[in-house]
Amino acid sequence: MDLNLPPALQAAVWAVLTGAGLFRACLSAADWWKDGQPRPTGDSPVSLQRLAALEALPGLLAAAGMVWLSALLLPGIARPAFWVLASGWAVGAVFEGLSVFAPQGDAPPPPRARRLRIALQSVTAGLIVTWCVYATTRPFLTQPLVVSAPLTGEWRVAQAGKTRWTNAHHGQPPSQNYAVDFEPAVGIGDRRVFSPVFGRVAHAEGHWLGGEGPPEGNHVVNSTPAGVMVWLAHLAPSSVTVAAGDHVDPGDRLGEVGSTGSATRPHLHIHGERIGTGDAIPLLFEPGRRWVVRADRVRFP
Repeated sequence: MDLNLPPALQAAVWAVLTGAGLFRACLSAADWWKDGQPRPTGDSPVSLQRLAALEALPGLLAAAGMVWLSALLLPGIARPAFWVLASGWAVGAVFEGLSVFAPQGDAPPPPRARRLRIALQSVTAGLIVTWCVYATTRPFLTQPLVVSAPLTGEWRVAQAGKTRWTNAHHGQPPSQNYAVDFEPAVGIGDRRVFSPVFGRVAHAEGHWLGGEGPPEGNHVVNSTPAGVMVWLAHLAPSSVTVAAGDHVDPGDRLGEVGSTGSATRPHLHIHGERIGTGDAIPLLFEPGRRWVVRADRVRFP
């Protein structure tokens, strides 16, 4: 789960989400099943169908939004929990719609109560879908930078994403809002770091050991013709092979993955920021112009 929570709290949130989805589905099914006698109504079949659709649609939209939200922001254990919650909303929405045609109890719900329920479901669905659209488009409101593979082999994404939920770098500072941390997925493997862009080296340091030096430790900063600086940080001691002013092409070796600076374990930190303003720039990784999120596994050629 990617909310930066303690394991016990993660398990509690997972249980609550899962239980909420199952409860929503079971409660709606039970209410629909146990209604006993036909409801006296003068509504035409057409108006009943419209009412059924009106009641079911918000729940279905909310369910779709939950699945979308989980795919965007919650990889790992939270994703199946949200799927269960979404399934509960969807089943509940279907039964809400079917209840229009089902036998009812002694009296139908008051029209005001029914309108209030539809309004609450609509607001919930609207908020979820609006948030999903915002979370999807936000990184691309700023023109992303397509970069070549900075590594080779299989790597796990330790930090990445659009919000603080999935990216501990978000807002720390804002220029790192779209920073990505790659950790070795299996064993040590090939730790060579390659330039992901065309440009020139604006800054390079490679003499720091362990936890010495600035938070970024040994690092290389490449300046691109697009006006973006791409940082590659926490490189291994004495591994940096370039100096300020050097021209680099995609695939040129820059150093090796390390754990210098504030890093507590070997990983490559990479982020882009606009020269002059420091605005964070989303990075899309080749091959496939891939946007990565926390807990993804990426295989670079």
